[in-house]
Amino acid sequence: SIFTLVHVIAKDVFDANRWDILSLQCLTAGLAVLYVHSAHQGFYWYNSGVHYTAMHSFLILLTACLIRILTSKSTYEKSVLMVAAILLGVVIGGANYVTALQCGLVMASLVAIAIILKRKSVLFFIPSIAAYGISFYYSIIAPGNNVRAACFWYVEKSVPKAIIGSFTEAVKLCKE
Repeated sequence: SIFTLVHVIAKDVFDANRWDILSLQCLTAGLAVLYVHSAHQGFYWYNSGVHYTAMHSFLILLTACLIRILTSKSTYEKSVLMVAAILLGVVIGGANYVTALQCGLVMASLVAIAIILKRKSVLFFIPSIAAYGISFYYSIIAPGNNVRAACFWYVEKSVPKAIIGSFTEAVKLCKE
């Protein structure tokens, strides 16, 4: 998925040649492995955290599809990519909250960029955004969430406080 996203950005956005793209793909994949927080963490998450890793890969593929929709001149290609984006949006919306929330941010950012660039092809995003939103909504209201929440009765944070707290923690970790 990293190779796909780098290819779409390098080729479709920056019009790079094959060897530059391959170099960037290898560099990006290498950096992703090199900058794992710790070897123990990397082993744990890449072996037992498949749900997060796979969903993150789907998010990367969705991002590549949406960027390609914005750069493609072919209506047929945009339509095919839109169908792929719908399917990926459904899967990601029903996945873990971390990836689902990131997906919302990615989609909102790409919509904003498309509006700034005055790209009418942003209209091809609407079905995938709707599919993602519906899937995420059903994920949020799933009965299992209340069962899990009952296990954490001692945590007194509301949802907005928890989300704000997660951004605060992320900033702290970035400073390390």
